[in-house]
Amino acid sequence: MLPGLTTEDIRNGRSKIRNRGIASVLRRIHYMERFGTAWEKIEAEMAAGYPEPSFDGDGPLFCTTLWPHPSFAGSRIPPSRQRGEISGEISGGISGEITGLGRGTVARRRRTILDALAQAGGLDAGALQAQLKIAPRTLDRDLAALRKAGLVVREGSRKTGVYRAVE
Repeated sequence: MLPGLTTEDIRNGRSKIRNRGIASVLRRIHYMERFGTAWEKIEAEMAAGYPEPSFDGDGPLFCTTLWPHPSFAGSRIPPSRQRGEISGEISGGISGEITGLGRGTVARRRRTILDALAQAGGLDAGALQAQLKIAPRTLDRDLAALRKAGLVVREGSRKTGVYRAVE
């Protein structure tokens, strides 16, 4: 954290900007909503049943522990997919938002990407871009988020490789 900012400040919605130029650009391109929304999002998750995260220390170095939803305790569901509610048994899958999809139009676009990859069995970025008519940088950003969430894998060489949806 920046000097003068404490975990209590975060809980109260106070934020400090490290680089105003970068923050301004990110806000103008709608990459972020507004400043100081982290605790609002944490509170929404706590209302959905997640335990409150613990903060250890204040100042430039601190540690945050995020706890899984109590319904996932002892499950074999990977942490990257531990979001939403369990429908039926553990093997029944997860309903609700999947981590990595985002929200709103971003989530719908990423769901479309996953569906196209699953249906085709794998596509390269060019074919995926042509099929779905998504801008190259947007597609790169979406594929990176889906890979990070463990929902998509890249197989093959850099030139001839394809993306596949993880089952």
